[in-house]
Amino acid sequence: MAAQASLDIYHFLTREVGRNFSRLFRWWSMTHGVVMQGG
Repeated sequence: MAAQASLDIYHFLTREVGRNFSRLFRWWSMTHGVVMQGG
């Protein structure tokens, strides 16, 4: 039971991340773009 619940949570989180990944990546590159270019 607990394993199934954690698996459902895992799938939920991965689905949310996948749906928002491009927006999160744009925000991350905006805030950390200087670090990326410097490296």
